[in-house]
Amino acid sequence: VGEFFRVDQYSGDIEVIRPLDRDPPAGVSVWKFIVQAIDDNGHGLIGYADVQVNLRDINDNAPIFASNLFGTIDENRDPGDEGVFVMTVTATDYDDPRTDNARLEYSIVINKEVDGEPVFRIVPSNGKIYAMRKMDRELPSEKQFVIEIRAIDKGTPSLEGIGNVTIRVIDVNDNEPYFDKELYVGSVVETASIGSAVISVSALDKDTEAM
Repeated sequence: VGEFFRVDQYSGDIEVIRPLDRDPPAGVSVWKFIVQAIDDNGHGLIGYADVQVNLRDINDNAPIFASNLFGTIDENRDPGDEGVFVMTVTATDYDDPRTDNARLEYSIVINKEVDGEPVFRIVPSNGKIYAMRKMDRELPSEKQFVIEIRAIDKGTPSLEGIGNVTIRVIDVNDNEPYFDKELYVGSVVETASIGSAVISVSALDKDTEAM
C-alpha cells in the first residue's frame, strides 16, 4: 500500500503517489489499510484507524471479442419473421459492470446480402445472431459466411470493439442421387464366366456427406 499512498504526518492528508487501476485482470477497485497516529512527538501512545479508498471507474476499456467466433446453421431452415437462431456473441468490457461504461450494444458492421437483403441480423441488447433467409449448402456462395460485428459501450466518450464471426452452413440430405448418363450400354460374350465385368455405372450426389 505504501507504494501507492502517502500520509502527511502533520495534516493527515492521504495522497496518491502512483497511478491506480481499478479494472481486471490486475486492477484493484477497493484499497483497505490502517493508519496510525502517535502523540508526544512520536514517542507516546498510538491510535489506529481503518481507511477504505474506493476507486471511481472511468471508461478506459474498450469491449473485446474472442479471436475465434464460430457458428453453424442447417440449410433449408425457414427463417419466418424472426429468423433462425445461429449463435450468441459476447464481448468483454473490464470497466465497472454497474455503470454505463460496461453496458454494451451490438451491431453488424459488415453483413452479407442476397438480392439486396441482409442475410443476418443481431439483437443489439444481447448479441444473438439470426439468419434471415433459407440457406442452400450446395451453392458455392452459401457454404460459409463471414460477418463483422461491433460492440460499443455507453460510456462517455464511448469505446468500441470489432470482431469477426464465421458461420458455416451444415448440409442436410436434400438431393437425390443421379447418374451421369441416361443410358449405359455394355456387352459381354455369351461364354463369360460368372463374375465377369460387364459395365460400370456411376451415380453422383450434390450433398457433401452422401455415400
